[in-house]
Formats: sequence, structure tokens, C-alpha cells
Amino acid sequence: MNRRSLLGSLLALAASPALAALARDAFAPAEPFSFEALKVRAAMLAERPFAQRPKVAPEIVGRIFYDDHGAIRPVAERALFRGEAFEVTPFHLGQFFPRPVRLHVVSGGQARELVYDRTMFRMPADSPAQKMPDDAGFAGFRVHEAGRGAEDGDWLAFLGASYFRASGDLSQYGISARGIAINSGGPGTEEFPEFTEFWIEAAQNGRGPTVWALLDGPSVSGAFRFETQRAPETLTDVEATLFFRRSVARLGIAPLTSMFWYGEGEREATYDWRPEVHDSDGLQIETGRGDHLWRPLDNPRHLALSAFSDENPKGFGLMQRDRNGDHYLSQVFFERRPSLWVEPRGDWGRGSVQLVEIPTSGEFMDNVVAFWTPERAPEAGERLDVSYRLRWCEDWFAGGGLARATATRLDMPKRDGGKLHRIFYVYFDGAGLAAPGPVEAVASASDAEVAGLSVQVPPQGPRTARRVTFNLVVDGARKDPVEISLHLTRGGARASETWLYRLEVSNDVAPEQASAG
Repeated sequence: MNRRSLLGSLLALAASPALAALARDAFAPAEPFSFEALKVRAAMLAERPFAQRPKVAPEIVGRIFYDDHGAIRPVAERALFRGEAFEVTPFHLGQFFPRPVRLHVVSGGQARELVYDRTMFRMPADSPAQKMPDDAGFAGFRVHEAGRGAEDGDWLAFLGASYFRASGDLSQYGISARGIAINSGGPGTEEFPEFTEFWIEAAQNGRGPTVWALLDGPSVSGAFRFETQRAPETLTDVEATLFFRRSVARLGIAPLTSMFWYGEGEREATYDWRPEVHDSDGLQIETGRGDHLWRPLDNPRHLALSAFSDENPKGFGLMQRDRNGDHYLSQVFFERRPSLWVEPRGDWGRGSVQLVEIPTSGEFMDNVVAFWTPERAPEAGERLDVSYRLRWCEDWFAGGGLARATATRLDMPKRDGGKLHRIFYVYFDGAGLAAPGPVEAVASASDAEVAGLSVQVPPQGPRTARRVTFNLVVDGARKDPVEISLHLTRGGARASETWLYRLEVSNDVAPEQASAG
């Protein structure tokens, strides 16, 4: 770029609302920016050996603990895009976010990097962050509504590795998304590629800001673009181009990360007074053929991996269906946690929606991951382009009048000779179930017997509800899990989505006693 062009771009950026509230020396010189150029940079990065970014002042950052980090607040007057519909403020570095990311403001095809300055933050006088060096950098950023503080008006945040999250139409954070997942659930060690740089452009035409990101990790680099929209539900349109340094055994596209400690189903001793604790309660899938599946989440004793084969899926997501606050009795509002639905765009081909469930003994660990895995794993030197929409919402279901599963409950395990018995109570609800005529249940289980299958209207339920009861009879010495499938029909036509369940028989320890039948 020649001197005249550089001066012109500097003048244009200086007039931008993004810079109006900031001193001129808060930004580095302008540089041209485009998504195509970012893709070229990611491709070049993949041709070089991976180099982990260093931590800045680790002896200081390591002392910025959780509470210390929460006490560091952005100065509202220093927000990017101050006074516009949506403002942006950075996150400070901390113990859990020790590696800095670079933040750039984009305007008119030019980008300038935001330079770290302690005066962008309010922090206690005794905060370890007071001693951070002048070039410390940032941990990430959040987007919030103008006129509201960053703490109560934010609705989108990028923070840590390639994680980001949105609050949805109930204005409550919960589930997170990631740019990419590598070997989640095995084989081998899971990798956590990181967004190392962000470019942010002001909201336009009623939409939210546009965000670009550079991803880098041991096996992959990539260029991402996020088009955002705030209301009524939060939408994130994702376009990514990935370049693989080395072959990947299990690639996770559009990975979703959530927490499930316990629900209304199987509950062992949790030593917690709340009836349920989870950010999501099930995996929902709409297959390429238009089938609708529901798999309740579990907190297993051992890591569990489930795969649902498909071709060109229409959507999948980790959903929070239970919206009754009395079922949680929590001051952190689990009933408001957003569901997160993925809508693929383009040809995703053959592969599987995969669900990873990790044992947890509390609510402070995200222990559930869901993602799409292509049938053919990517090899070193390959490029992959992917596009999809993320819908952060209260609910999303394209099954028309099909009834949906609303609760799954199990009786205590019982042994009768060499057999193990588990009684299931599966609840469905849907307007179509109120129509005249009998409703029947169709159930099957892998190498197990489904006995006593019956359908009732619950005594306390509405006319649109049904409770399906059955006794699962399994060989008590069995080691493999039992896969169970159940749906409702009326007059031979399908009346509900398909409920799926994975029962780990080896987890069931029960005294010898007569079966309840």
C-alpha cells in the first residue's frame, strides 16, 4: 500500500463510530482485510509446523483467579461501536484464559488492531491485573445491547479456545458452541484448536456485528466468518474453511458443548437438594430422510460415545425441553438455558451425528458434546469448506403435528434369577394425541425383551399427553449397552418422534428379588 492510500484508510477509520470513543493511539496502523485473504493466511499457516502461542506474564495471569477475573469490568465509555445498536467490549486475561487473542476493528475493507490498555477496564486496586504489561492483549470479547451494561445486556461472547455462546430468546447463557472439535471422545488425545485473532465489523441493516476469526491448532488451521442476528432468537451463520496439517481420526463439525448432571430419569445419590440440574436434557435430530429422533442425555459412569448414521442431515441440536422452573428450583435459571440447533447448508454427505457423554459429579463441568462427523476422516494437506446456521432458541422442532417426548423415568433395577428388569415410563405430548382413536406404542431393544408395553393418559396430564410403560428384560451378565427405540402410532400412521435410549446394563447393581413384571 502506498503512502496516499494508507493516509486515506486512516482518515476513513478515524471517522468510524468504532473509534469515536477511543484515543487515536489505541489502534495499530490500518491494513487491508478480506475473508479471502484470511483463507490464504490460514492455508499458509497450515503449511508450517504448529507453534503454540506463549502466555503473557504467566506469573501475573496465573494469580487472576475466577473471582478476580469476574471483578474486572470493561469501561462502558470505551466500548467499540459506542452508541450504536450493539457495542463490543473485550475480556481481560485470567487464569483460565491465559493466552491473548488479537482484536481488530474492520471498516471499509480496512482493519486496525485494538491495543491493550488497562484503562479500558475497571479493576480493584489490589487486583493482580494492575501489574499487567502494556502489551498484554485480550482474552476475547462480548457483544451487548447499547445503553445496557456489558454484564446484563450481553448476548454473544467469544472466550477460550474456539468456544463461543449466545443467550438466545430467553436472555440466559448456557450451552456453548465451538469452531471445531478434534478427537472428542477419542481415539487419542483431544485437541482444542484456538481462535487466535478476531476481526469485528459494526452491525448493519438491523443485524448484529460480523465477526471473522483465525483458527490454529496442532492438526488444523482455518478461517471463519460469523454473521449474527439478535432477535427474537439469536442466529449465527457460520462459514468456515479448514486446512489440515495432519490427518484427523475424528473430526467434529459444528460441535456443541453442554452440561448434564442429573434429570428426572436415573438419579443416583447426588447430595443436592434440587430436583434437576442440567443446561440441556436431550439430543434432537432431524435426519436427511425427515425422521425425527430424541435421545435423552445421561451422566454415565464411564465415557459413552453414541453415533447416529445419516446422510445430509437436516438438523441436530442439544435442547433444553423442560421449561418448568419448579423442576429445577434454582437461582441460576436452568429453565431459561437456550437450546442450540444446527442447520447444515450445502452437501454434508454421509457421516454421523455423534454424542459424547462424560461422567461428572457436579454442575461446573461441561460433560456433553454433540457434533457431525464425516464418513471419511480428513487427511493431511486437505481443505474442507463447511457452512451452517446456529439457532440459539427456546425451542425448535420441524416435526409438524408429531408428539414429542417430554420426560423419561426409570424404576429401580430388579433381578429375577439371571435376568435384570428395568421398568420405563416415557411421557409424550402433542396436540395430535387428543384426537379420537387409540394410540399404540411400537418399541424394540437390541438383544433384550420389551414386556408389558402399554399406553395410558397420565392421571395428572392433559388430553394431549400419553405415558408409555414397559419392562425391559435383559441378561444380567450382559456387558454391552442396550439400545432401545420407541414411538407412537395412530391408525398405523406415525404419531410421535422416535425416542431412543442407551441403557448401560453393567451399571445396574440390584439385589436378587422377584420382578415387578
